[in-house]
Amino acid sequence: MGGKYPAHMTPGASQRQDGARLNRPEITCGCIGFSSTGTEWAAATTQGLQIFSLDESMMFTPTDLDITITPQAVQKAISKQEYGLAINMALHLGEQNVLKQAIDAVPLTSIDIVVLSVDVRMLKPFLTHIADELVSNILMYIINIYILICVVVSLE
Repeated sequence: MGGKYPAHMTPGASQRQDGARLNRPEITCGCIGFSSTGTEWAAATTQGLQIFSLDESMMFTPTDLDITITPQAVQKAISKQEYGLAINMALHLGEQNVLKQAIDAVPLTSIDIVVLSVDVRMLKPFLTHIADELVSNILMYIINIYILICVVVSLE
């Protein structure tokens, strides 16, 4: 049994100070799935579900997956005046109408505290929603001004 490696060592194994071999656990994959766009894929392994994406801005956290995050739970948080929780849950749901309800429920005196409680990973969708709402509200304001002008002109 001469050869390249000593009898106590196998190729690919490293030896620690106490003489024990260091082995890495074997990971097997039971299933692989691809998204319809081809930019994401997932593998079900012995180490759990592994999700990969070509989109670097995608922030996926499995801890955010929870069956208790529902539109009804957002409404319940709003009714308990837990506005930060309501906004974070609404952001994770990704439903714009639910997010709008949660944001609209925040009292003016609590805005600073609630904004600081928004999950950092959700700031981009949060600010995108705020920007979209500003644009649509400005347009509604302008439309209301034109309607008011038309009403005043028709009365004269």
